[in-house]
Amino acid sequence: TATTPAVARASETIILGVEGMHCDGCVNAVTTKVSKVDGVESCEVSLEDGTATVVADPASFDEVQGAIAKLGYTVNATPR
Repeated sequence: TATTPAVARASETIILGVEGMHCDGCVNAVTTKVSKVDGVESCEVSLEDGTATVVADPASFDEVQGAIAKLGYTVNATPR
């Protein structure tokens, strides 16, 4: 039996400003939470820059922002 290849979704990269992170534990919490969102391919969080660089299906970006906000951080679509 032939298998049908999965339809590849076009991923985009977005850089979000994340305010309120103050340690590596914060970075790990954001990375873990965002990585669990459907459609996310990768997430790189920078404590120094206060950003989260997310590669994901564009339809996932609202959910990504919501996941970070639920952790208690302030999310800005454009980093400072």
